[in-house]
Amino acid sequence: QDGGAWSDYSPCSLVRRLPRLAPPEKPSVHALSASSLLVSWSAVPGSKSYSVIVHDGTTKYVDWPTMTLRTAPEDVTVGSDTSVKVEGLHSGVAYKAQVASKIGGVWSDYSPFSIVCRLHKPAPPEKPS
Repeated sequence: QDGGAWSDYSPCSLVRRLPRLAPPEKPSVHALSASSLLVSWSAVPGSKSYSVIVHDGTTKYVDWPTMTLRTAPEDVTVGSDTSVKVEGLHSGVAYKAQVASKIGGVWSDYSPFSIVCRLHKPAPPEKPS
């Protein structure tokens, strides 16, 4: 506004779409015990943070400091390593994982799912002879 009058609109600028970040490669999932597993993946160049989903029939997010699962992504703290141990899981349940990376404040899409990993029930103790 100049002297009480509005100027004409300026010409439109071109819309530029930023390229989407490629998701990380599919992670690996390995059972560590009857109640824990390890999710690991290849580093994404330039990434400083990773978010991990572990799916057991529903989507859950890994909270890195506690190594536990949460149902809401806003309730977790992400990590910077290329592997994370997840504890407090249930034997006999099939788990699979996905990973997203963050570069320059922008999150990638999540990776494809890992292969399914089923935590085995511990063997019953042997009977004394």
